[in-house]
Amino acid sequence: MPKIWVRVRLALENDSRNYISQSEYEQLCRENKLSDRQDMLFLSRYLHDLGVCLHFQDDAILKHYVILKPEWGTTAVYKVLDNQTVRKNLGCFSQENLVEIWFDSKYAQMRDELLQLMMRFKLCYPIPNRPHHYIAPQLLDVNQPDYTWDNKNNLILRYKYEFMPKGILTRFIVETHPWIEQQNLVWRSGVLLSAYETRAEVIEHYNQREIKIRVAGNRKKELLTVVTHELEKIHQSFERLQYDTLVPCNCTECEGSSTPHTYTLKKLRKYLNAGEYQVKCDESFKMVDVRRLIDDVNLPPLGENRKLNHQSTLLQQELKLDRDESLSSVVDQHTMNYQDFQVLVTEDRKIRVSSEQGEEQDDLRLEMSKINLALKLIERGGTDKDLLKTLGGDLYQALFPNNINGQLRATMAGAEASDYNVRLRLVFESPELAALPWEFLYDERTNTFLGNNTQTVLSRYIDIPLKKRELKARNSPLSILLVISSPTNLPQLDVAGEERLLRSALAKHVEAGTIQLDVLPEPTRSNINQKLRKKPYNIFHFIGHGIFENNKGYISLVDDNGEEKRLDDESFANFFLGNSNLGLAVLNSCQGATVSNSQAFAGIASNLVRRGIPAVVAMQYSIKDTTAKLFADEFYRTLALGWPVDAAIQTTRNAISQEVGLEERDFATPVLYMRAKDGIIMSGL
Repeated sequence: MPKIWVRVRLALENDSRNYISQSEYEQLCRENKLSDRQDMLFLSRYLHDLGVCLHFQDDAILKHYVILKPEWGTTAVYKVLDNQTVRKNLGCFSQENLVEIWFDSKYAQMRDELLQLMMRFKLCYPIPNRPHHYIAPQLLDVNQPDYTWDNKNNLILRYKYEFMPKGILTRFIVETHPWIEQQNLVWRSGVLLSAYETRAEVIEHYNQREIKIRVAGNRKKELLTVVTHELEKIHQSFERLQYDTLVPCNCTECEGSSTPHTYTLKKLRKYLNAGEYQVKCDESFKMVDVRRLIDDVNLPPLGENRKLNHQSTLLQQELKLDRDESLSSVVDQHTMNYQDFQVLVTEDRKIRVSSEQGEEQDDLRLEMSKINLALKLIERGGTDKDLLKTLGGDLYQALFPNNINGQLRATMAGAEASDYNVRLRLVFESPELAALPWEFLYDERTNTFLGNNTQTVLSRYIDIPLKKRELKARNSPLSILLVISSPTNLPQLDVAGEERLLRSALAKHVEAGTIQLDVLPEPTRSNINQKLRKKPYNIFHFIGHGIFENNKGYISLVDDNGEEKRLDDESFANFFLGNSNLGLAVLNSCQGATVSNSQAFAGIASNLVRRGIPAVVAMQYSIKDTTAKLFADEFYRTLALGWPVDAAIQTTRNAISQEVGLEERDFATPVLYMRAKDGIIMSGL
């Protein structure tokens, strides 16, 4: 080992911390004269293989940290597996449980990474369609559940071990968890898998040192191949594991029997290598074809070694996709690492930016006559791609002049090098400037609108001195209250159509149990208050009339007679005072995002944030039904996966731009106001 590497290793071993960030690791390397980043990564991989430290460079969550004390991680894992609540729940636990289990300061800041470590070591898996809930299969019920099984024409295979290590079956359960039938036909020593009208039963008999498999259905051979493929992967992780694969006889007496005569795969391969293609059944004494025996269970016919067959079946690929999708919901929640870039524009039009690159200042210069002309065309719907790019380019040049633009590019380059995104927060002290559609910001150099570029997240940040409320883990489903207000004395909305639109957009998520949608049919002030007190909603979604007059914003509800009951923005915000469950309000109203020209917090959206709601999404232009449906589908689906709200709105704008096109104003219509610096409006949301 080179002397420089030895110095780095000693520095890591003598470091008293349990873990360090990758940037801290790189700084430690530089202090010990190791400056090349590729050498740093090579060394951490080498030390990882030696067990000196842990650095999972290929893991989207864990790659950002180097665990200096592996025993620290082991202790944390066993705190979960030994927890009485988790054991009582037969291995089921939630992120809320983890907050309590890993409350100690040495674990609290690394809960996401420790959970990922458990999944990395196949000690738990996420429960499909139950976000933020997990199963540790080694704590499952020992009793086999009741279920029916068709014994006709089964494919049967057994593995017999000289010495059977513990954990084979629980690791297999983790690897195949998306296909667990009904997500409840699983126990500590067995599992029932179901895919494409085919079922596989896999049971471990530890005292007999064997695993028995039987498969029934339309695609028996393919599903059996998936099962053996996953088991062989686990087998190969054990050094010098000795076992026999027992292949069932297919003679007329044994075929279809639940207890057929079996041959070891090793013996059958010896027959083939010797040019012998017939073997006798010890039960019926009939000769059977060796090649057919092997082919019936889809095992590779040649070769003494147990290398995996890389000719994966379509079913194997399907399992991998389903497993990746299941795990991606966990990854998505925790891999969004950001570098912040905050832009403050003062009343006197001074720009002040701050980021990891430092601070810069400049003046905002906007040709308002040109901007206003473009805004009038956009408000009338007379847009095209060139107009929006011209407006966005003018806004970009005004907000990011000279050195500020250079700092933004340096921040983006640094973020990209670290596999981070950039969180762009805009703060305007001037109501006139805040009213401009900054979501159209357009970077001509990269030919991108910042509002829909998924490598940046753009929001209007409300910088107010509110005490940060305690965040509690949200249990599924995401709870939404839909309020549609159409007073009889105002232009009528298609209330039933609006409800159908949102229900249609969210139908698959409601059916999957990740979202719960309630509708308030008569949105009087009293009914809204009672509904919000009765149930802890996460999201308040309003569709209706927004009025902007006399420099003040109003929301139109209904009175007891069904006519308009107008509430100003301050009165409307009072609905949500002290509501610690509500994390988001969505205002789908033509002028709901307009900010008063005389008072920065007079606008409906910003005033709601001022009153304590972590985030508000409001539409700065009228929105088409097709766009509204796409918005609801994409935005709420992404939120239900646990994404930060600013990342969710950004990917939603991007989806709208792909569907509707960049020549329409729709993609920049949703405006996000928030006070949560990290975009987390509640834990798990």
